[in-house]
Amino acid sequence: MTTTAGAVRSDEPASFRDPATTVFYDGDRVLRGLDAGATEDWRALAATSFFPRLVAEGKVVHTTEVDAAELGVAAERYDAVLEHERVPFISYPHEWTFEMLRDAAALHLEVLLAALDEGFSLKDGYALNVQWRGREPVFIDVGSFERAAPGPWPGYRQFCRTFLYPLLLQAHLDVPFQKFLRGHLEGFEPTHMRRILGGRNLLRRGVFRHVLLQAVMEQRVTSAAESTKQELAKAGYDLELTKAVAGKLLALVRSLRSRRSASG
Repeated sequence: MTTTAGAVRSDEPASFRDPATTVFYDGDRVLRGLDAGATEDWRALAATSFFPRLVAEGKVVHTTEVDAAELGVAAERYDAVLEHERVPFISYPHEWTFEMLRDAAALHLEVLLAALDEGFSLKDGYALNVQWRGREPVFIDVGSFERAAPGPWPGYRQFCRTFLYPLLLQAHLDVPFQKFLRGHLEGFEPTHMRRILGGRNLLRRGVFRHVLLQAVMEQRVTSAAESTKQELAKAGYDLELTKAVAGKLLALVRSLRSRRSASG
């Protein structure tokens, strides 16, 4: 399919993760088509104070809403279309150094905390939500922002699997995470990490709470997981508690060091 000026339009293969938003390309332009619900979320997001501040600080990719009519047939499927600043290149977490993964994880949590302050959250915690402008990480998944609901952060488990667990592996066992992530693009399972970080390592900072407890919870979770979230919300798991958990997680991430990197 072609678009205005004969440019070839192509969808981003990884965009299937969120059916409400679809990333596609029009020549050199990076665009995101939104459905009705995502359009409502976007316009509310654009009206906040934290989002333009994060964009100005370079922490979130520059994004504007564009006139769908100028895109012709490429926009027929969407209620609104956004255009994103194009990052220099796409890389993958298994290609990053320990420090890069740690900085990307910290940025993800900083963005989450800024969003929570104004009643927004992030749908997921996937490591590929972050890319790089030179040495600086930038959050690129603008479609991940949504209005926050009471209850735990929906992206917590994914954040642990793709960010925290690889960092813990190298920080606590001095084992490079890259070869493991190359074979596990969705990250590490809590039960797997529990076996790897056994014995005394379970007493290390962050392991008991984010690995052991999560592995135990995962073994107990059934198809009633959604009702469990609802019960937690009713029991008072509000945004302040979510912010407290995210803040402690950020402090943990920032504290992690790699002996391998220090001796390299």
